[in-house]
Amino acid sequence: MDKGELITKTEIKTWSVFIALLIIGLVLISLKVWHVIDWSWWWITCPFWLPFAAFIVWVVSGLILIAMLFAIDTSDNDFFD
Repeated sequence: MDKGELITKTEIKTWSVFIALLIIGLVLISLKVWHVIDWSWWWITCPFWLPFAAFIVWVVSGLILIAMLFAIDTSDNDFFD
């Protein structure tokens, strides 16, 4: 095997999470379609959209934090003099 063909442990963990979410989502959709559970479609599809929503919240929070750090004006602050 070439070094480029090796799969790292991080890649295996990442794919394992995606596969687990896919399986959970498909099971929930099947249960909803077969009327076994009476949940909202928002909760049924949660395994598909929640990771992306969490990532977006994480990125926006980071951008807000960076903007706040750049907005601090330390020239008028006597503590740093």
